[in-house]
Formats: sequence, C-alpha cells, structure tokens
Amino acid sequence: MFGVKKRVLSLGLFLIIVGAAWFFLKDVITLEALQEGKASLKAFVTLHYNVALLIYVGVYSLSAAVAFPLGGVFVIASGLLFGTVIGALATVLASTLGGIAVFFIARYGFKDWIEEHHGKYLAPIEKEVSDHPISYLLFLRLMPVVPYLVINVVAALVNVRLSTFIWTSVVGLLPGAFLLALVGQEISRIAETGEILTSSVVLVLFLLALASLMPLAYTKYRKYRLKNNT
Repeated sequence: MFGVKKRVLSLGLFLIIVGAAWFFLKDVITLEALQEGKASLKAFVTLHYNVALLIYVGVYSLSAAVAFPLGGVFVIASGLLFGTVIGALATVLASTLGGIAVFFIARYGFKDWIEEHHGKYLAPIEKEVSDHPISYLLFLRLMPVVPYLVINVVAALVNVRLSTFIWTSVVGLLPGAFLLALVGQEISRIAETGEILTSSVVLVLFLLALASLMPLAYTKYRKYRLKNNT
C-alpha cells in the first residue's frame, strides 16, 4: 500500500510541476516568439545541426509526454528549422518516444491499482479495444479528438501490445506532423505574401483528409476478409 501511495504522491508532484511549466511557458512559446527568434534559431541550427536536432527531439518528447498544450508550436518550429520532411520525422519520433514513456508509466506504475479499484469501468473498454486495437488507435491518432496523453494511458491500461502502439502512433501521427512542419517551412513566405492556402498546403490537407479514412477502410477490409473466409 505504501508503494501505491508513494506512486500517487509522485504523480501529484509531477502534475504540479507540469502545471507550473504550462503557466510560465504559455506566453513564451508562441508563434509570435518563433517569428521573432527565427533568425537566431536558424543560425544555431546551421552551426550545430545534429545537436539542434537532438535538442528538439528531447524537448518535444517531454512536451508530448506531459501533453504541453502548445505542442503545435514546436511542430511548426521543426519545419521552420529543419524542413518539412526532417521536421515531421523528428516530430513523430519525439511524440512516439514521449508516448512510450507514458505507456510504460501507466502500465507498470498504475495499472494494477486502477484494475483493483476501477476494474468494472475499465473492462468494457478493454474488451472493445482488444477486438479492434488497430482501428481505434489509428482513428484516434489521425483524428485528434481525444488528447494524446489520454490515448497513451488508456492504451496501456487496456493491454494494447507495445508493438501495435508504436507503429500505429508513427502512422497516425505522421500526416498531422507533416502538415504542421510544412506550415513551419513556409511560414516566412506566408508572412510575406499572405498566401496561406498554397498548393503544398492544399495537397497536404487533402492527404490528411484521405488519411483520416484509413481506419474506416481498414475496418471494412477486415469485415470483407471475415465474410469471405467463412
């Protein structure tokens, strides 16, 4: 019991620290600040590219793990500093690493306690998700209707396999990361010309909408396979 209390206290302290970070950084990490500091940031990246990339992955991993509310600014910054492709890939890597950290903390730190005290609420969710884990995870990653942190925690609690969690995170996060990184890469030109809906942005919006249909297509495909194999 002491172990559980210790974990709960640690979680409470962690949340207090996260709340304080949100409060003090919400006016610092903004698009306006990014625009103002882009020259010095780009200069640092030019001189220390690998170091800058590692710093970005580390910082955004932590941001993803604690569900920092202005995470989108980081993703836009990745495109501004590293380009669309590298920025998007770095973002997905960082998001997935942060998600894995939360996944392990939830599964091995709190799962037993939650099952013991709230198992009756968790069981129906676990049954539903266990039948179609890929469809649910892909849909939730592609369509961010549920907070990233909540998805990571629930996936851990309902016994989603780690391998499934990882690859669906990568596939599901990539379209959105690519879109925001593209915005970051083009942010200077957008500011100069006022042309927001460039051909590149329109193309990515179309691909993102198309990607959002993947879970539905996969579900239909599974039903078709089951029907034809019976």
